[in-house]
Amino acid sequence: MDEDLSTGIDRLRALSIVGVVCIHATSPLLNARAGRAAHDGLFWGLAALNQAARFSVPAFFFLAGLLAAIASRRVPAGGPAGTASVGARLRRLLLPYLTWSVALFVVPEWLRRGALPPGTTTRFLLGQTFTGGYFLIALAQLALVTPWLCRRAGTRRRETALAASALLAAVLGGDLIAAYGGPSPWAIIINSGFSAALSSGLVWAPFFMAGVLGGLDPARLRSFLLRRAGWLVVLAAMALPLSLVEFRIVLARTGSVGLAASFLKPSSVALAVACTGLALVVPAGPAVSRIARWLAPASFAIYLVHGGVIQAMERVLPGPGASAAAACLDVAIMVLAGLAAPIALYRFAARRLPAPLNLLLFGRAGPRHAAGPRRPAGSDAGGAGRFNRSVASGASPSWSGTAS
Repeated sequence: MDEDLSTGIDRLRALSIVGVVCIHATSPLLNARAGRAAHDGLFWGLAALNQAARFSVPAFFFLAGLLAAIASRRVPAGGPAGTASVGARLRRLLLPYLTWSVALFVVPEWLRRGALPPGTTTRFLLGQTFTGGYFLIALAQLALVTPWLCRRAGTRRRETALAASALLAAVLGGDLIAAYGGPSPWAIIINSGFSAALSSGLVWAPFFMAGVLGGLDPARLRSFLLRRAGWLVVLAAMALPLSLVEFRIVLARTGSVGLAASFLKPSSVALAVACTGLALVVPAGPAVSRIARWLAPASFAIYLVHGGVIQAMERVLPGPGASAAAACLDVAIMVLAGLAAPIALYRFAARRLPAPLNLLLFGRAGPRHAAGPRRPAGSDAGGAGRFNRSVASGASPSWSGTAS
C-alpha cells in the first residue's frame, strides 16, 4: 500500500466521521425550523453545513469497497476466504449493531414503557434502532457478496463499472421521482419507502463497487485522482451551492427535510465524488494530519455512539430559541461531544476491556492501542506499515469488518 494513499484513507475517514456528526447535530434544528413560513439566515447556514457534510456516508461505502478489494489482493494464500471471511465481516458489523441497539433502543424503551413498542422487529431489520444503524445493515448485505464481487471486478472490470453506473442511475432516478414527481403513484411509492430504502445494500452498491474497482489497483487510483484534482475542486465548488438550491426546491415542493437533504440528490452525489477524491490525494497541514490520526482509528466507534450522545445533549442543553449565537453554540457543543465521548469510550475499551467486550462494543477482535498520535507530525511511515500489516492479515484498518 502506497504510504500517501494510506495517509489519504485516514484523512478521508476522519473528515467523513466529522461530517456524519455534523449532519446529526444540525438535523434537529433544521427540522424544528423547516415548518416556518420564512427561513432566516440561521436556517440556511445550518442547511449549508448539513449539505456540505453529505459526502460522508457515500465516502464510507467507497472506503469499505476500497479496503475490501485491497484485502482480497493481500490475504495470504492460506488465509481466511469465502464463507469464513464473510462470517468474520458479519460478526464485526452485527455484534456491535446488536449491542448498541440494546443500549440505545431496547433499554430506554423498556424503562419508559415497560415493554418494547410495536414494530420492534422491523426496526431491528432496517437498522432503525439507533442513529445511522441503516449503514451497518446495508454494509452487512454487501459483505455477503464481497468475495464474489472482488473476484468479478478483477476479471471483468468494465462490466462491473457499467453495472455500478446503471445502479447509480436507478438510484438517482428514484430520488428525482420522489422529489419532483408530485402526487404521481411512483412518487408516492418511493416516498413511502424512502427511509427503508437507505437500509438496502443496492442503494449504496454503486459507491461500494466504485471503491472495489479503485482497490484493485490503488496506485492507479491515486494517479488518476492526482491528475484530476483541479477538476475535482471545480466540481466541489459547483456541487455545494447546487445542493443548497436542490434542498430549497425539494423542501418547497414536498415539505420533507429528509428528502430535501438526501445523500442521493445528484448534487450531493457529485459533492461526494469530489470530496472523496480530494481527501484521498490532497495533503493536509500538520495540525489537520494530527487530528486525523486521532479520529481515524476511532471512526467506527464514533459512528456507533455519537447519535446517543447528541440525543443526550439535546435534553441537557436549553433550546436556542431565536438566537443564532445560541444555536451555533449548541451545534458546536453537540459536535464536540459527539466526537469526544465515543473516543474516550473507545480508548477506555482498548486499554481496559477484554477481547470479547471489545468485539461486542466496537467489532474489534482484541484490545488495541488507543487512538492518538505516536509519531512526529508529518511522519506517516509507521501508520502505513500498520495499515499494510492489518490488510495483509485480513483485519480492517477502517470500518470494523469491512475489509477482512
